[in-house]
Amino acid sequence: MDDDNMDQYRVLFSMLATAAARFRGLPIDDALLDFHHPSELDEKMVYRQASYHKLIQDVYSQLDTPLCVSLSEKLRKAIAQRNLLEQSAKLMLAGYWQRVSRSLSDNGINALVMKGPASSLQFYGNASVRGFTDLDILVDATDLATVIPIIEQSGYHNKDDSFSHAPKWFIQKSHHLVFTRDDSPFRIEVHNQLFDWTRDPDYATGKLFERKVMLQWNDTALPTLCVADHALFVISHGTHHGWILLHWLVDVAAILRMEDPCFHKELAKKLHTSKLDRQFALACTLCQSVFPVRIPSEYEHLLSNCRTPSSYHIAYSKKHLMSGIQSKQTWMTILLFTYRYQMPLACSFREKMDLAFKLWKVAPNDAQALKLPDWLMPIHLFLRPFFVMKRRLSRRIAARRNV
Repeated sequence: MDDDNMDQYRVLFSMLATAAARFRGLPIDDALLDFHHPSELDEKMVYRQASYHKLIQDVYSQLDTPLCVSLSEKLRKAIAQRNLLEQSAKLMLAGYWQRVSRSLSDNGINALVMKGPASSLQFYGNASVRGFTDLDILVDATDLATVIPIIEQSGYHNKDDSFSHAPKWFIQKSHHLVFTRDDSPFRIEVHNQLFDWTRDPDYATGKLFERKVMLQWNDTALPTLCVADHALFVISHGTHHGWILLHWLVDVAAILRMEDPCFHKELAKKLHTSKLDRQFALACTLCQSVFPVRIPSEYEHLLSNCRTPSSYHIAYSKKHLMSGIQSKQTWMTILLFTYRYQMPLACSFREKMDLAFKLWKVAPNDAQALKLPDWLMPIHLFLRPFFVMKRRLSRRIAARRNV
């Protein structure tokens, strides 16, 4: 990546971080406020990066401030329309959740909502603050395949039949189901396990349901993870994906600013027992480089007794935070991310082994796209670049259609 492009990305990142901080009442690093005039930016890139980082509403809230004063009328309308679409989607998803929840309950399956409106309520006190355009559901079901016909009763459809077959050692394990509707651009993701890297029974799905809490989302009852479990998942999920979304760091800042010593004490204990102390240290370092929030004293002992984040991990996340949707994935970057970023941060030997062999297994969607006899499955390793290019091209076309 050349220096000119990186300067552009840095300016745009500063703008997005400032918009998020002002909208959500967070402090902002003074160094980030010292950026060039937004008119120097490619406006299509402003829109695409705001969408990528899930900060459309944050930017929309600042359209009438000096931060966005030079943005064109065309871009302002595009951001306003996208924000309206996302706000409408949140109301639609509330209705869809009621239907899906009713279908699952009628069939004896407990379910709760995670991330999205639930974490927005817990971290910000308002279900509409946090950006989300899909619904993540955790179900207390051993076999995810049993959930497919139940959720399809509510009008959603699952296009992946990989769960209808016995798992094979040479196919990557899928951790969730994706459901879509023909009349909606937004989807529902269904999980039956959140912390699959640990065998600690306290983080098994059944235990998470025992600690669930009830929230109110408009006129909808919303069962969700207890706030400490939710925060633990934010740390685990962000680390797993390299902290490449500003959206996630904003959540970390909101978590650190929660004024509840009992919550921080409980989270510190969970971080230690689940061996996520290094991941938390990395999250705090990255978060404080953007939003200078104070680390509550309840974490001092935890952070003082764990290894400091490596320069590689910090540099990797910062680079991808800046470049955002423009980041290019190649075989080399995937290998480096898996073996140099994820492996050192793995919480258990089991997780290290899963990571070591993951890249050499067939992706479930590739196996479905080109069905081959088991003895011919190694061919997929040679065909993978073509599948990757096809998916990347499809995403790029979809992104340009939304501009």
